[in-house]
Order: sequence, then C-alpha cells, then structure tokens
Amino acid sequence: MIRFLFILPILLLLIPKQQASAHAGFEKRVGDTVIYIKHSPISPFVGEKVTFYLSFRDDSIKTNSLNDQDLKNFPVLLSVIDTYYGDESKDEVIYKKQMVTDANGGFEFEYTFDKENYFDIELEFLDRNKNKQSVGFLIQPRSTNNIVYKPISDNKKLFLTFGIGLFGGITATTVLLKRNKKRIEE
Repeated sequence: MIRFLFILPILLLLIPKQQASAHAGFEKRVGDTVIYIKHSPISPFVGEKVTFYLSFRDDSIKTNSLNDQDLKNFPVLLSVIDTYYGDESKDEVIYKKQMVTDANGGFEFEYTFDKENYFDIELEFLDRNKNKQSVGFLIQPRSTNNIVYKPISDNKKLFLTFGIGLFGGITATTVLLKRNKKRIEE
C-alpha cells in the first residue's frame, strides 16, 4: 500500500493532459423545428473567441432514432446583430453568413465580440412547409475591465500538476504511516 502511494504522483504525471472546459446549451422550438445552441466559453469576455455549435431537428418526423430527425444539408441564414435595449431602430447586423448543416444536422462557427453589449444570434430558415421562420439567441459578452486574465503556460500547468500530485502523495503517505504506527503500538 505504501509503495502505491509513492508511485501515485508519478502516475499522475503520466496521465495525458486534458483541457477542461464547460459548455452550456439551450434550445428553442419554432413549429416542428427544434434548434439547439451551445457555446464555449459559457460567459465570454469581450475580445475572446467564442465557438458556437447549432443543431436543427425536425420533431414532426416520428422515428425510433433521434438521428433520423436531424435536418441534414439544411440551409440557414445566420446573423449576428448588435442590439440596443429599448430601441430596435439602432440594431445593426454586424455579421451575416449563409450556413448549411452537416450530416449531423448542425454547424459550428466562431465569433469574437468587440465590445460589451447584448448581441442576438439570429437564424432564418424555411420550415418543412416552406414557411420562413426565424429565431434568436441573446449573448452578452462580459467586460474585461479590472480583470487580469493570464492563461497558464504549459510549463506552469505541468509544474502545478506535479506539485499537486506530490503534495497529495506525501500527505496520503504521512497519514497512512501514522495509522500503521498506531496499529503497531496497540
């Protein structure tokens, strides 16, 4: 058991590094079309690149598999609109692109917001009855004022991982040695 605790920090160093990130998503329904959007990071800063993934599904298709409901090769007009609360006349389209969904019924795009404000991700498409539909998702990037954001370099990550593993290993070894010493004394 004690040998295992000495080997544990070394094993932690051998585990491949993985970057953890959180993804949020939500969906809206327009008729029988369900649109799911997720973006990373969840709460972006101004100037930070945001990756969006949108997927489209037709709930009117009755099947045993959700994959059969995916709207493949589905044309969607994507717009990013700089919105002004309380005065729609000031809204400005700042990005517009015709997108087509992939074999999974989705597409991905990246956008970097240049200021703190509310932005609308607007989607326009034709439903299965050829009626024009639109739906929007509101995004609000956060200001970077008074926030110091410094990504941790790979060397610092490695040092931090090693340090935490070493500290955990030493702590666990010390606790187990004290336990064994008490058992031997009894």
